[in-house]
Amino acid sequence: MIDAHLHLQDARLLSQADAIVETCRSLKISRLIVNGTRPEDWPIVAELAERFPEVQPSYGLHPWQVNEASSNWETLLEDYLKQGAVGVGEIGLDKWIQGHDMARQKACFITQLQLAVAHELPVTIHCLQAWGHLLECLQMERLPEQGFLLHSYGGPAEMVDAFVNLGAYFSVSGYFFHERKHAALGTFLEKVPSERLLVETDAPDMALPESDVRFPLGEANHPANLAVVYEKMAGLLGCSLERLIEQGRHNARRLFGSYL
Repeated sequence: MIDAHLHLQDARLLSQADAIVETCRSLKISRLIVNGTRPEDWPIVAELAERFPEVQPSYGLHPWQVNEASSNWETLLEDYLKQGAVGVGEIGLDKWIQGHDMARQKACFITQLQLAVAHELPVTIHCLQAWGHLLECLQMERLPEQGFLLHSYGGPAEMVDAFVNLGAYFSVSGYFFHERKHAALGTFLEKVPSERLLVETDAPDMALPESDVRFPLGEANHPANLAVVYEKMAGLLGCSLERLIEQGRHNARRLFGSYL
């Protein structure tokens, strides 16, 4: 199994990283795509990638961080990409957060898209309440040939086709199995081609319903709960768990690299 998106560098997980990775190994979770979100956590992501072969690093400036980023963030980001990364992310646009500056978010987003193209890397995208802005940016800019990931996709089902045509992949987290989200998940999955579907935890956030959590970690989402998300996804899609795992691995390798 491959976790297409999480944050092992988060303080809620970092202190227990050894035990977390060991549990993941026991479940045959072979790769963890760990996304940095700001210059301060990029070195932590890099160190985790050195410690654990399962950790595949991705570096980006998250839209929640653009107002606080130092003036040299772009140079720092390119340095980390040159050291080795499977992607640029987590980046994106967000109108939900208070005090958002959409113009600045767009500028940072486009800069990072251009870096991804220059370094021949895919991007992982966060979007909240800014789907029209996002589609407009993606239609105007050159995009990575590998494609891009819309992680924990919560946009309109009607927009899926447009994103697919631009090269989008979509990942589903356990959060979408909460009752209030379940109907929308089914509608969304009807639109997504199987070759563009991935599974994630977004740990330590976006947890499954409490009754489905198999690996509790206080209030944090344990990355090992990926196994449960895979099981629930297979049931919803009406396919075997083995088939979904194989499809997920194939899709992740096509997006992030054949060495996964």
